[in-house]
Amino acid sequence: MSTRFKLVLFAHGSLDQRWQKAFANLLYLARQKVGHQQVELAYMEMCAPSLMEVAQSAHEAGTRKLVVLPLFMASGGHVDRDIPLQAARATAACDGLEVEILPPVGEHLQVIKVLLSVIQDVCNDSCTVVSG
Repeated sequence: MSTRFKLVLFAHGSLDQRWQKAFANLLYLARQKVGHQQVELAYMEMCAPSLMEVAQSAHEAGTRKLVVLPLFMASGGHVDRDIPLQAARATAACDGLEVEILPPVGEHLQVIKVLLSVIQDVCNDSCTVVSG
């Protein structure tokens, strides 16, 4: 079954199985929320699948567009240089495939709000307020 586009959750990658499991769990939950056919997971390095592998598989299934959501906290070398390079290689290898790269997830307002809520909860539970 082809979809017009796929969302690709794009993480750094690690050899640590615990790290990989966290992202596999995120993929599972995302697929439950929005549909199995619409979300994929790819890694920059150290584990599979790569963005190229996901792009080729999606292209062969008839997908015309990948929307890449970098699971990084902020822009930097990987987000600004490496992800666009991998996306360009994927579009060159898959004729007619478009790849759109979103801002890193850590720069999304909803993520910032969640982090602030966690920080507040931690401080309410464990921090001592020091008055000056």
